[in-house]
Amino acid sequence: MKLVTIIGIAAAISLTSCKSNSSGKESTPDTTIAEEMAPQEIELGNDRLTFTSKYEFEKNDKMSEQINLSSPKVIEAAYYNLNISKSIGTAGLNYQYLTVYPSMDGAVNGLINGYEGVKGITITEKNIDDVSAEIGLPSKLGYGKMTINTTEDGISIGEFCFLVVQKDKKLLLFQGIFQKEGTQQAVDFMNLLQTVRFVDK
Repeated sequence: MKLVTIIGIAAAISLTSCKSNSSGKESTPDTTIAEEMAPQEIELGNDRLTFTSKYEFEKNDKMSEQINLSSPKVIEAAYYNLNISKSIGTAGLNYQYLTVYPSMDGAVNGLINGYEGVKGITITEKNIDDVSAEIGLPSKLGYGKMTINTTEDGISIGEFCFLVVQKDKKLLLFQGIFQKEGTQQAVDFMNLLQTVRFVDK
């Protein structure tokens, strides 16, 4: 199995698990990059998500539909891909508005369990920080390293980072998995997460 494939599987499985639990630089020619970090926003239901990033999110209609149909508890859902090269990793944003209050710990544990449930991935370092004061809503930031062992590409030391934000019955989940540690894209994604704000329109 190729490295890019196992990264995609880890992202998909961790997303499903989360739902069920209510230094070097690389070039990226196919990435949408602003010249500098720029403020951006996405309207999600009656709320507005703002953040600062070099990269743009693009709505994934197919994934959004799958999440909407995944459970009767989902009132509204949307999934956005972050435009970075698949040869570097995968990153995205999952928004859900539910009929019940989501579990913050369930979402975090679902992500970690999703990564660890993929054959070939071993979590070697894990950190979970409460960033509620910085975000202004109940929020947890996770990041760490993973060993990725594939038959075709051998062993790679990658990294992951995620942010879970809860606003009443709404859940925001940012997730990034990168094939190698220390890429500029991973640094940029972590910087993006620290600028997230989720407010009323």
